[in-house]
Amino acid sequence: MAVTLRSPAKVNLRLQVLGRRSDGYHEIDTVLQSIDLCDEIVIALSGLNLRIFAPPYLPTGEGNLCYQAAQSFFALIRERARATIWLTKRIPVQAGLGGGSSNAAAVLLGLNELHHNPLNSEELTQLAAAVGSDVPFFLIGGTARARGRGERVEALPDARRWWLRIVKPELGLSTAQVYALWRPGNFGHDILADNSFFNDLEQPARKLMPDLADVYCALIADGAEKVLLCGSGSAVCGFYSQPPVGALPLKSCHREYIARTMTRLEYSQATAARECEL
Repeated sequence: MAVTLRSPAKVNLRLQVLGRRSDGYHEIDTVLQSIDLCDEIVIALSGLNLRIFAPPYLPTGEGNLCYQAAQSFFALIRERARATIWLTKRIPVQAGLGGGSSNAAAVLLGLNELHHNPLNSEELTQLAAAVGSDVPFFLIGGTARARGRGERVEALPDARRWWLRIVKPELGLSTAQVYALWRPGNFGHDILADNSFFNDLEQPARKLMPDLADVYCALIADGAEKVLLCGSGSAVCGFYSQPPVGALPLKSCHREYIARTMTRLEYSQATAARECEL
């Protein structure tokens, strides 16, 4: 038996960095939003061990969050890790769009479905938090507030609809390097203000990648109502009330993605595990 799941990306509507923690992570307060830019995961309970088939630019062993999620799941239910996972990528990597965390959550949901749901939602959330900071959010999707290092997630009412034009430069940004350049400031942010869009990591990201300024300018000139760094970058997102048209005058090495925000119901429907044939 095999199942297939869609694995959506996210953007941060607001991201406040509160300071460095004793465990080396940074304390954050952020509002996350699911979008309909999706990878696809296929999982089959087959073989004698755990195997991941992914694009060549991704690791397929311990360095892959899908692998880590699957190992953690099988360890918790006390079974040998025997599954084959196929990962089809559309979400760019090192973009700040949460693709790896979304993929890990999809693996947890898919394996739980294949085993007739031995783990309840609380157990899945605890497992997800151990795999990665953003992974718990992708168990619920929609609009949500995340605190701590991102693992404490609280569902919020669906935010307003937006069309998105996302620009991913050729190079990515290291999350660790971006956070290392962050410095505290007196910003006075209101994390729950619906009309407020901000990201405390924009300044350090632009220090590491000055060319991001050209992307911001192009999106503003294109009519985007808001322009914001995606997570820790390097992707930048323009928010539009109507579908954006045409293409931006950007470097040929940049890639554009058109997406739309998702409600929690749409997210739940999109990520539901469906039986499939191999």
